[in-house]
Amino acid sequence: MLDLQLDVEYIECSGPRYTSSAATRSRRKSKRVKKGGKPGSPSSFSAERLALFEQYQPEFNKLIKHSRTEQNKFWARLFKDYWEQFPYTVPLKEEPSDSTWPLPDEEVFTDEQREAKGKVVADVTAAIKRHLRYVRDRADDSENPWADLLAELKTQRMAPPAPPRQLAVWQLYMSKNKAGVDRVTEERRVQGNVPASRVLALRSTVSRELLAMETEEYREALRAECEQMIQCELAEYEATLEEPAAACELDQVQTRDKLAIIVQPLLNLIREHTGFYVTLIAGYPIADANQIKIVTAGKTAGPVPVAWHLHDAARFNGVMKSFANFLAATPGECHLRSLASMC
Repeated sequence: MLDLQLDVEYIECSGPRYTSSAATRSRRKSKRVKKGGKPGSPSSFSAERLALFEQYQPEFNKLIKHSRTEQNKFWARLFKDYWEQFPYTVPLKEEPSDSTWPLPDEEVFTDEQREAKGKVVADVTAAIKRHLRYVRDRADDSENPWADLLAELKTQRMAPPAPPRQLAVWQLYMSKNKAGVDRVTEERRVQGNVPASRVLALRSTVSRELLAMETEEYREALRAECEQMIQCELAEYEATLEEPAAACELDQVQTRDKLAIIVQPLLNLIREHTGFYVTLIAGYPIADANQIKIVTAGKTAGPVPVAWHLHDAARFNGVMKSFANFLAATPGECHLRSLASMC
């Protein structure tokens, strides 16, 4: 085991809290009694319908992890029960028991009436599915204490751009032989009276057909050019990707010094909502030493509560030495050794 000098900083984040977490503020806000304001959008369904949906809601909430077959069986049961209790002729906000809603004789339906019935059934079906999904998503958000924190982190960190995609051979051919493709496309558009919404699809079809008429050598040359183009684009993409946060060495040093400011609310949240006892060990190799920070949440019981590193200092020191050996094998330590050899 390497005998390395350790620069260890112990930080306890279970002490006095000067500000509440985002999750705590959200929870307190949800408990406050509303004093007025807009009533919001009322439900599209009557009370009896909502009662029926409430019976199926728990089963629907679990369907997200099941196969498509199980989901189809669920919808078949729900809609069989729904249409038996609520005929399609009854408006969504009215109950069948309030008045009589006789079903028309569908055998004498005209084509327009059958189409109208199909549209009503499709609209009601979509509305029911939206309602169940809305209730499920709201329940997930209210039961997840991490929702506010994760939402805040997502807004602070922008997602990297999508990597480039390789052009298909027919797409490259279409750009190189634009005049020929446009001429054939226009001829077919006029002959077939193709609507404007289908012209792009027609142009793609024409490009594929014209490419198939070219020689195999020409198609291979285009394929090789496509591969060369994607390699160049991938190289540019990787070069333009942003480095991990604080790529500048000075910024990294300043960020490491403020680690507790970032980690403390997170560990407090873990301790509060899970009951976990948490110890975070973070380190970075520096010249002639290893900078290690220990952030803890939770202490032992008794008259003098202590954190892990004080409760069992001897074994904890062994953990620190093991972590120091790990740091010695990291790219940062290898870089320091190379610099030292150059001096």
